[in-house]
Amino acid sequence: MKRNFTILTLLIGINTAAMAQKDSTAVEDSILRSLPEVMVSGKKPVVKALPGRLVFDMQALTKDRVADNAYDVLKEIPGVNEQNDKLTLNGSGVTLILDGRVSTMSAEQLAALLKSIPKDRVARCEVMYSAPARYQVRGQAINIVLRHGGFDGLQAELFGAYRQKHDATFEERASVIYNKGKVEMDFLYSHDHGRKYTLRNEDYLHTLNTGELFKLNSATTIHSRYHDHNYRLGLNYNIARNNQLSIVYTGGYNPGHDRQDVFGDISSTNQNDSKTWLHNVRADWTAPWGMKIGAEYTRHTSPETQLLYSQYAGRQMSYETANDQKIDRWRAYISQEHTLAKNWGLNYGATVTTTRDNSYQTYKVTDQQSDAAPADTYTGKRETIVNIYGGASKAFSEKLQFDVSLAGEYLHSPVWNGWNLFPTLNLTYTARPGNILSLAFASERSYPDYWSVGDFTSYINGGYGEVKGNPDLQPGSRYRTTLSYVLHGKYIFALWFNHNDNYFQQMLYQRPDKPVAEYKFVNANYMQQMGLQASAPLPLGRKINSRLTVIGFCQREKNDRFYDIPYDRSHLIVLANLNNTFTLTRQLAITLDGHYQTGAIQGPYDIRPMGFVNASLSWKLLKGNLIIKAYCNDIFETQKVRFTDTWKGQNAALTIRDYREAGITLTCRFGNYKERQRQAVDTSRFK
Repeated sequence: MKRNFTILTLLIGINTAAMAQKDSTAVEDSILRSLPEVMVSGKKPVVKALPGRLVFDMQALTKDRVADNAYDVLKEIPGVNEQNDKLTLNGSGVTLILDGRVSTMSAEQLAALLKSIPKDRVARCEVMYSAPARYQVRGQAINIVLRHGGFDGLQAELFGAYRQKHDATFEERASVIYNKGKVEMDFLYSHDHGRKYTLRNEDYLHTLNTGELFKLNSATTIHSRYHDHNYRLGLNYNIARNNQLSIVYTGGYNPGHDRQDVFGDISSTNQNDSKTWLHNVRADWTAPWGMKIGAEYTRHTSPETQLLYSQYAGRQMSYETANDQKIDRWRAYISQEHTLAKNWGLNYGATVTTTRDNSYQTYKVTDQQSDAAPADTYTGKRETIVNIYGGASKAFSEKLQFDVSLAGEYLHSPVWNGWNLFPTLNLTYTARPGNILSLAFASERSYPDYWSVGDFTSYINGGYGEVKGNPDLQPGSRYRTTLSYVLHGKYIFALWFNHNDNYFQQMLYQRPDKPVAEYKFVNANYMQQMGLQASAPLPLGRKINSRLTVIGFCQREKNDRFYDIPYDRSHLIVLANLNNTFTLTRQLAITLDGHYQTGAIQGPYDIRPMGFVNASLSWKLLKGNLIIKAYCNDIFETQKVRFTDTWKGQNAALTIRDYREAGITLTCRFGNYKERQRQAVDTSRFK
């Protein structure tokens, strides 16, 4: 099946960096490939402290950088990097909030939305290493505050892109805003389409408990065709000052076709056809006395068919498979904030989310010589999450501020049930403008996606890889402490410690009873990290803007429940990143970026070193309303994933070939285009 399963999760950070191919067969990206960005130098500090957050002046921060949209702007924040089309902060997952409202969206929708917002539309970004509970999220978060100019009329932006990475892909996007008096309307449509090619080489030595040895060397080619359509229509009615009603519809239609051919000791052909639909309706009301009320409904379906024919090690599999993930989710919330005397603030609220999962998977044998197929599976599950929180903030002076909150969360599902408490704390001391010491503690719960906890089975690598769900998979708890120091508004130092309890990730296990490699999400005891980051601009001249980031950390993973081969491993990992911008003229700029990382681990796996060099040329015309950009990523094709597993009798090696990518993008803006905030849909746990 083409599911968002991860063969390997190359994790460096508190969160699992899920890096699966769209057909769930390959790892693509990781923090091991890219590093947090660094602050650029400026004549005045570009960051200041407020209770619970560091506020960055994005106009000053990106003045000399080639950043054309909000997506590029966010990567300029110290500690932010891009990872599998997702933005992370200091290697951990981060929630994006638009103008104080939580943005719930998939990675694809998020990327399309942020890339449609022009650079100049972002006024400031509020970075929270431990988001206060009033934002109704936990852990790290970034609040993106946009500029809102009063205008009546129509504004628009058109975007087009051509990319060549072995095969060609294209993207077209249109964003339109119409304002008239108290009414604001916006429409966004994006279409990403083309072909993709993946090459994997896999080598296995598989020993059974009978002593029989299988040597399986194979090469897999994956040819994909896809069309991703994403669209949304929003309406805001400004009843009065600080009194707004908002209604938005978000939709998506994403058909795709994959063909996988395996050669060598495994001979296989696998064809997948899928169609994913998403519908979401959301309504929010903001009252002038600090109250917010909202509700939303999401419908997600993803029907898929697969034809598999495979032969290896005396086995034959001929299956026709049909499956569909059907998710219905309802969410409602209410919150209230008070500003009290003597610089005190008080906030409290509640959120209720309930989900119904009606998914299925059916198998039909298409050849009498085939092995027996897995049993058909149907699921009908309900999950309810209730979150109640309260918090307080206090500014003791212009220098010392704090924010504290406590959330209680009740979770009820077929395998999870009970309450958990999640405290957060932020303490900030500003010695003088630009010199800021910050201490943050965050705690949160992480949930696996819905399909991973279903009793489903699918096949990869010609059937040798058996991807199985785990109905007993438990959620994990994350705890993170960060001590950071900003010096002169441009030198950034951070010391952090992460502890992920009951940490889960997808692992490979060569079964001793038959020649099958089982891939399944399993819970580990914990994963820990202790690390140090230093980043600074390099003074190389007025026309050259260079930035250097170095990260070093020790990672430990322990799992004494991993089949019959428990592990407890530690490794020291160092990463370095250098970003350079050469400003040729006010309209023309070149970027040249390089990255390198040492070897790493993930559970029992060893990850080989990797790196890359990227370059781009940006040309702005018509007062910045027409932007042409040409780029080439991974110029020397050194960004390949290579791992080996020789732990306690296991013997597996995987190499995923990466290709040089070149492309050109064109952005046109009309009517003094200024983007406004949008809400989107949480699809993080869908397939």
